[in-house]
Amino acid sequence: VVAVVVQGVKWQFKDWPFKGAAEGDLLETFLKVAGFYVHYSDDKVTDPVASWNVQRLALARDKRHMDMPVMLEFFKHLDIFLSGNRSTLAY
Repeated sequence: VVAVVVQGVKWQFKDWPFKGAAEGDLLETFLKVAGFYVHYSDDKVTDPVASWNVQRLALARDKRHMDMPVMLEFFKHLDIFLSGNRSTLAY
């Protein structure tokens, strides 16, 4: 797993193997896995997500032709995350 799209609830991570994930402390989780929160631009970001180290991707309700730049932003941030967390394994 290299990325997760969060829903904004802590119980989403209850069975994750990272330290503190079961209790809702997601600091270590988002150091090892890229987090993304997709929401409409006119919606307020909920409290747990505001404190998490996740990339927020805002979609416009009435400008659906702008979804493509948001998708490109998703892959740009994922590539940056993966290049910074590169494995030393030879494959």
